[in-house]
Amino acid sequence: MVTDHVSDLIHAKSVEVDLAYYENPAYHDTLFRAQEEAPWRPTSIVSGLMQLGQNGITFLGMAGLLLSFHWGAAVVICLACVPGVLVRVRYAGDLFGWQRTTTEMERRAWYFHEVLTNGTFAKEIRLFGLGHLFTGWFRDLRRQLREAKLKMQKRRSLFPRPITRGIDFSHVSFGYPGAARAVLKDVSLTMAPGKVVALVGENGSGKTTLIKLLCRFYDPILNGQARRLHLRSR
Repeated sequence: MVTDHVSDLIHAKSVEVDLAYYENPAYHDTLFRAQEEAPWRPTSIVSGLMQLGQNGITFLGMAGLLLSFHWGAAVVICLACVPGVLVRVRYAGDLFGWQRTTTEMERRAWYFHEVLTNGTFAKEIRLFGLGHLFTGWFRDLRRQLREAKLKMQKRRSLFPRPITRGIDFSHVSFGYPGAARAVLKDVSLTMAPGKVVALVGENGSGKTTLIKLLCRFYDPILNGQARRLHLRSR
């Protein structure tokens, strides 16, 4: 029902617009996106809203259960969800932008497909031997679209950017809360990108603490003030 309603809207707008719109490539791109999305997008949105409501009820139930134990647990769980949501929103925007920029290529590929499979053009295709030509054009466009999408998906799968300038520990000192002595005192070292670094030392010498600081589990302290590590990615 929702899909049929959206199709009716597309048909109505197609009849209402001035004929000049049909001479505008941008209009054809917009119409193509609407025609392509109409069969499934509205239903997907409705299903997504229903799923969101169900997940919201489940979330409220879990939040109430966690609050009954300790309010801090609920806060931690909520904050833990934030990075994943931000990543999804960012790459959803990237996908939307990619689809808009490739609409013309998609439309051209669909046109070649129609020429090759529609009976209206069958006689001309065979008479002038154009089958291989249109097939090659279609294959090239689909290859370009496929490679562009794979490149975007690969970038999404490898989200962290590679470190190109290394990592510096500059005069870092650190002591665990309540400890009588500092585990690390005025430590400086540089780790170059792409190199394998081994931390060797006796138990309790601070090897694990260095890794914890590198992962930002703690903030190092120098002269009573928090000091950040220099994580250079460019």
